Amino acid sequence: SDGSSLADKQKMKQVSPTAMVFHAALALVAATASGDAHGTNSPSAGWRNMTGVIDVTAAPFNADPSGVTDATSGLRAAINYALRFRATILVPLGVYRVTDTLNLTCFNRSNDAIVVGEVLGSAEANTARLAAVAPTVYSSLAKTSGHRHTRPVLYLPPSTRGYGDRLNPKYFVFFFRMSKIGSGKAQPNGNFNQVLQSVDVHVGQGNPGAIGIRHRAAQMSAIEHVDVVLESGLVGLEGLPGAGGSIADVLFLGGSYGIDARVTQPTSVLTGVRFSGQACAAVVYDGVFGQQTLVGVGLAINITEASLTNTAFYVPGNGLPPNWPPLCALLPMDRLPFVPPGASGPQNVTLHDWPGGGWLSLIDSVATFASAGAQRAPSVATTQHVSPCALITTYTSVVLHNVYLVGCLRAVAFVGTPAAAGQLPDVTAPATLTIDSHKLRVSHEPSTAQANAPSPGTTSPSTGPSVVQVREVLVGVVSDPTTVAPNSSCYAQNTSYTVTAERYSPAKQPETSRVAQFAQARVVPADLRTQHLWNEYTLPGFQSTGDNVVDVQAHGVIGDGVTDNWAALQHIFDNAGQRGYNEARPLIVLLPAGVYCLSRPLRLPEDTPTAVVGVGHIFSELVALANFSVDESAATPTGPTPLFQTGAALTWLCGVGVSVSSGVSGVYPVLWRTQHPESAWHHSRTAMPPPPPPNKTPQLQGVDYPQVVFAGSGRIQNWMNDEGCGGVDRLGHTSNCSLNYRHMLIVNASNLRFYMMDPEHLETRASIEVRDSRNVTVFGFKDESGHTAMWIHNSTVTLHGLGGMAAAAPLPADPDWPPGVFVLSGGSEVFLYSLATRAECSPPTADPSKWSMVCRETGASTLPRASSPTLTCTDHHDFPIAYTTHPVSGVPA
Repeated sequence: SDGSSLADKQKMKQVSPTAMVFHAALALVAATASGDAHGTNSPSAGWRNMTGVIDVTAAPFNADPSGVTDATSGLRAAINYALRFRATILVPLGVYRVTDTLNLTCFNRSNDAIVVGEVLGSAEANTARLAAVAPTVYSSLAKTSGHRHTRPVLYLPPSTRGYGDRLNPKYFVFFFRMSKIGSGKAQPNGNFNQVLQSVDVHVGQGNPGAIGIRHRAAQMSAIEHVDVVLESGLVGLEGLPGAGGSIADVLFLGGSYGIDARVTQPTSVLTGVRFSGQACAAVVYDGVFGQQTLVGVGLAINITEASLTNTAFYVPGNGLPPNWPPLCALLPMDRLPFVPPGASGPQNVTLHDWPGGGWLSLIDSVATFASAGAQRAPSVATTQHVSPCALITTYTSVVLHNVYLVGCLRAVAFVGTPAAAGQLPDVTAPATLTIDSHKLRVSHEPSTAQANAPSPGTTSPSTGPSVVQVREVLVGVVSDPTTVAPNSSCYAQNTSYTVTAERYSPAKQPETSRVAQFAQARVVPADLRTQHLWNEYTLPGFQSTGDNVVDVQAHGVIGDGVTDNWAALQHIFDNAGQRGYNEARPLIVLLPAGVYCLSRPLRLPEDTPTAVVGVGHIFSELVALANFSVDESAATPTGPTPLFQTGAALTWLCGVGVSVSSGVSGVYPVLWRTQHPESAWHHSRTAMPPPPPPNKTPQLQGVDYPQVVFAGSGRIQNWMNDEGCGGVDRLGHTSNCSLNYRHMLIVNASNLRFYMMDPEHLETRASIEVRDSRNVTVFGFKDESGHTAMWIHNSTVTLHGLGGMAAAAPLPADPDWPPGVFVLSGGSEVFLYSLATRAECSPPTADPSKWSMVCRETGASTLPRASSPTLTCTDHHDFPIAYTTHPVSGVPA
């Protein structure tokens, strides 16, 4: 499940030499981490003796948590050790003085860095612990920055050598994937499983060239529960995880920019991220190397009086405007410090004008503008500068849904390139609003005419800043035709296509208009952000303590890649009902690092709140044995037997991999049945079977059932699968895949939310199938295959942001399948926003003149067909800003 073959870790019914080395290394890690750096009274002392977790403060690393002495060498030693021996890096509560870059550089998909901070039961407990461990430095940081940390802190002291020149910036924390050892060349699309969780970053004064974190990464990489505080410095975070990775619950405080997202992986997702005190903008994105839509959900942005631009999001296109404030100037991307210290070789940075590059989609968010008691009324904007306020300043397409503006009326200001964008009227809320929504229509074509003003209605409150709800804004900006030159991985011939960015509703013909809906609001909903987040202190994990936590090793469970653990594990679950567990005190089953083999299906309790947690999805794994006994009574109508099946009660799956190995048929990894909307799939992954070595037959040949089935509710973070099969895909795979195989089947589900969904490398009818389900929402969808990405039948689905290399080439095994990236049937109701793709690098057969972004079958057939007279498709070469089965006035609840 980590992108490398489990066969390299284990041989079913045999202990391979590789497995022996792996488990010997884990034992060594456990022995090394067993030292007590805090004394026997530490509330979370259990993790120090846990297989697969190392403590950076323990011998031989001895990183000082008091902030008094330099901890750089100790932290580096712990990082290098964990990368070599595959372990999670645990940073106990404290302040760690660091005086040079911390490199977390991986070379393959199995020695990645998972860095986790110590978490006690509450923010108050964490704060008390910090004050006790690092009393002097901790109080000093709170005094100089005005921010009180509640997590372990990586601290760059004031005026640290090497961080003093903003024209020669330097990284503080650097996540990196090297394409070849010693080459120094970045391979961000292979920068997998790199995680920073519950560890804060603090840059002291006098470090104007500091970049807090560099983390351009992909599948299963994440930044979560992190405060990035810049008392000085350029950028809090450079690069973004995407393509199966994302960031959540991160605070960016200070700096010129919170995030420099000019280089990202496709369809990055920001969930519950906060920004405050940036001098220039919360986020700078780019249409040159910003790969398709950047999705923000549950954001909270505070534009202070110190802002030089009064804008939150800036999308400059080809460079910043000439009169952009000098202090907000950014280095050209080919001058960014990509190469980690000690590596060799120049970085080849190729700039592209991606289709859909620079698009933004913001949902359930709020931006507050400092206003000295009076709202800022937008004045006339030039084509080069924003004045005096705007949520977004851009030259390209935007989607807003349920966004609140406090102290500013302008949602979108158009500037810069292409030239036509500078002529587009801004999207601005009227000075007076009725309580009910007012729909604003303006021409889709470039125009200097402003929209008609609404009729006078109830005005804003007379005191304090105004609160305007932006119910919906859809602006599609037409791009110039783009010609793709031939190369080894793309089309053999030049191909031109046009991004028309139109809204389709409700049939084939696009609506040639943009839409804005505003309403007056009295208050910003309290749960606007928190509804999309997990509670850092109550989310079960390997640090959880209490008599409801069961360490499986104490029950005879052995993660050696050989022993059958089914009976011991099932016994734990079968007896859960006798222990009085409830939602406030759930059963937590802890899997230390190891490969836990099963000979039969594992069933969680039906009515008992249950969590299954590991130390990391690449370290703690449940795997079906080669002699797995299929339980016919447990087989479901959606397919054969699931290896791991949840009950209906509140459920968590955190930091665990679930795999079905080669040679095991009739079994798929997970059936998710929980009916609780707060259930969480968190940093976990499935595989069926493990990926093959390079140039070998893809592993899914002949499989005709789904890999994972979601038949319930909950929230899923960073779901991805990149196992290949079928046809000749862009990676050269040549085997056949069953038309019925799915990376994921969603059936009879409801209230299911995905924060990044990433299916890849399939040549079958559909990578994802949604059937007979309601209220399925996807924030960020990256597809990398040559055929239909998602088939939606008799379901309601909302999706924000498509990216990657999606296309819909003819399917050789079923040539009458509709040629749509999204295929709708059975009366499905959808809201699909910001649909763009790097189609030029899809399979050679995917000529964009022969497929469409969306095809909809309105007939009664359960299997949509291209030859059906009731099939309608969007125009070829058209990347819709929105596609909905509802009228234009329809807005999803």
